[in-house]
Amino acid sequence: KVGSVLLTLKGNPNHLTTLNALAGKTVAAQSGTIQAQMLTALAKQLAAAGKPALKVLTFPKDSDALLAVQAGKAVADYVQLPDAAYTSKTAGNGSVYQTVVDPTAPGGYAPSVIGAGVVKSDTALTGAVQKALQSFIADGTYAKILAKYGLDGSAVKSAQVNQG
Repeated sequence: KVGSVLLTLKGNPNHLTTLNALAGKTVAAQSGTIQAQMLTALAKQLAAAGKPALKVLTFPKDSDALLAVQAGKAVADYVQLPDAAYTSKTAGNGSVYQTVVDPTAPGGYAPSVIGAGVVKSDTALTGAVQKALQSFIADGTYAKILAKYGLDGSAVKSAQVNQG
């Protein structure tokens, strides 16, 4: 299960912890994404609550949103957790960005199940994939893989067919 998180500069200089911490700030997102839509809705909610305005910057590519964060034009990029975790670990060998995950939403905001696609009529393959994934969950391999990539909070408890 993965949702959306904030990707900010290393050290989290704006002390971001939750989406509500974005009041009065500028945040970047890739245009046409659910993250851009969520930020726009949040900006309206904050305004209705009388909080300082949230400014949303959208860009055609997420790499442009990341550059806005680096240039100080935005305090964070709002992106899916796997993308944020990967970017945090790899950009500048982990020295540029930091993933901010709300402790009350360890898989990110508005998480959805991500899985493997298998031809519906191939029930033997479906069963084999499910069994293999369940064995990874049962023996701890799945948890180790998620931890390695910073996705600990995204774990599902069991491998199921058509879970999402």
